[in-house]
Order: sequence, then C-alpha cells, then structure tokens
Amino acid sequence: MTDRGTVYSFDQVQGLGIIILDEGGAPLNFARGPDEWSPEPGELVLFDLGTDRDGAACALDLQIV
Repeated sequence: MTDRGTVYSFDQVQGLGIIILDEGGAPLNFARGPDEWSPEPGELVLFDLGTDRDGAACALDLQIV
C-alpha cells in the first residue's frame, strides 16, 4: 500500500530524514543513499510502510508527488 506524507527534515550527511504522514500518527524515519535523490523539507512524497532492521516502522521507496 502506498501512503502519502510530507518531508519534515532530511540530513544529507547522515542520509536520514523524517516524514509526517498526511493521515496523522507518529512520524516515520527514512534513509537515502549518497547516490539517491535528496528530499527537501516540505516536499510531498509517496512511500510504502516498512520496518527497519530494528523492527521500527519506517518509510520505504520514496517518490516525489
């Protein structure tokens, strides 16, 4: 299932960011590699819900809306 949200923050050095879901709820973390697109705060994105290696919810397969 694809969800929608807004990039709240993104640290280009660490490659880590936070998304605020349009539906509300807890913010989700996401990670991007150095060769991938670097999202800007305020950008709307589509993503799939997933889990990170620690089992916490996270956003995967981000796409700009």
